[in-house]
Amino acid sequence: MRCAIYARVSTDEQATEGFSIPAQKERLESFIKSQGWHIHDFYIDDGYSAKNLERPQIKRMMKDIEANKFDVVVVYKLDRMVRSVADLHKLLKLFERNKVMFKSATEMFDTTSAMGRFFITLVGAMAEWERENIGERVKFGTQQMVEQGIRPGSPRPYGYEYTEGGELKIVEDEAKWVKFIFDKYATNGAQTIAIELNQMGIKNKKNDLWHGSSIRYILDNPIYAGLLRWDYRRRSGDVRIFNDDFTIAEFKQEGFQPIITKEQFELTQSLIKERATNRIRSTTHYPFSTIIRCSECGHKYVGRTEIRQPGNRPYRSYSCQGRKKYGVCNAASFSEEAMNEAFLKSLEYSLGQLDEIAAGHDINHIDVENSLLKIQNKKERAKELYIEGDISKKRYQELMNEYTKEENKLQSAIDEAEEVISTEEIKKFLLHLKDEWKDMDYEAQKKAIQSTFETITIKVIKKGTAGKNPKPAVLDIIDYQKR
Repeated sequence: MRCAIYARVSTDEQATEGFSIPAQKERLESFIKSQGWHIHDFYIDDGYSAKNLERPQIKRMMKDIEANKFDVVVVYKLDRMVRSVADLHKLLKLFERNKVMFKSATEMFDTTSAMGRFFITLVGAMAEWERENIGERVKFGTQQMVEQGIRPGSPRPYGYEYTEGGELKIVEDEAKWVKFIFDKYATNGAQTIAIELNQMGIKNKKNDLWHGSSIRYILDNPIYAGLLRWDYRRRSGDVRIFNDDFTIAEFKQEGFQPIITKEQFELTQSLIKERATNRIRSTTHYPFSTIIRCSECGHKYVGRTEIRQPGNRPYRSYSCQGRKKYGVCNAASFSEEAMNEAFLKSLEYSLGQLDEIAAGHDINHIDVENSLLKIQNKKERAKELYIEGDISKKRYQELMNEYTKEENKLQSAIDEAEEVISTEEIKKFLLHLKDEWKDMDYEAQKKAIQSTFETITIKVIKKGTAGKNPKPAVLDIIDYQKR
């Protein structure tokens, strides 16, 4: 029986006796030898946790399972392969679908029977439960560290670096920009500060552009005032929620240098809360928002509404995030009216193209099918002549090649015609969209656009003008990707 050996050890377990990779391999090789099986390959994830399946070697093993390269997967213990019940079920289904068994060298697991599968699922549930308990213990331990003024291990905050002893030390070239951010926030928003830093060529910790969220992350971090905060935000599924009952304490590292005062940090937090309370969040639908891409920088365009003069109707427009959010692009904003004109113009062009495609593939299906039938008859006749000895093998092969070429040519014509049928469906949809567009509400327009297009790349040919006789911008749709 062909065997795959899977072994894993996390970074923290690498020095643990019995869990090391060499120890696992030695025991698994002995087990397989005792069974009289053959080792196909080793799949070793060294330094990876089993919290999910995002591991290079287990992914390779899963691909090899689907390629039918072995008959059984052998592990030292179940938790070497998975800890999550969801991951366990996923692997069991993969094994079952490809008729691959699973064996643990040290536990009584056997996926060849219903009882064995039931048992392994129960043990997997226990592994998940234990992992959650470990998580709770880690969380409790971390909270105790914060209460004692010890900073839990985490990436360095911008403005500091770690010494060899694991202590935080100021990075002067970054610390001055932390002070700049806090000082600026007294009179400017986070997005404005991000744009200003980008325009000055200042990079963030990842040597990348600043944006509003990274500025707000710094403004929210109490370490800059010599404080520690724990459990300020919690994760609920995929969403982070704020927790009012968080732990805050003095950071007690000897010789630590705060960049700002506690008073400035508290004032900043008050401003953040005040501005969040006063902010009006838009619930308006913008049909092209995030679908439009800028031809100059590749960033998304997003919609916005403003009242330019009291009593006037709202002015709806789209702005490039490369310019508005990051300050790295000069592409002009444009009105929704201009976008609608460019979109409807593009629909007209697309409809014309579809008509040309359909005209170029207009065939008579009955004639083609009759021709295919005649070719089949010719092939049968050539076979009979060859069997009866009336033509040579060489001549028979020449005739078959000739008939096959004719057959392929006719089949291609049918395939292309069938594509035109789907093209007709697209044409019907585009005609309906064109005729109904101006009567559709914003929500319906947005659903139509976002269900059809992945991206629409726009180039501003001519900027719009304001004043008594305003004119919309002239736009060109230079590319698009369908969903």
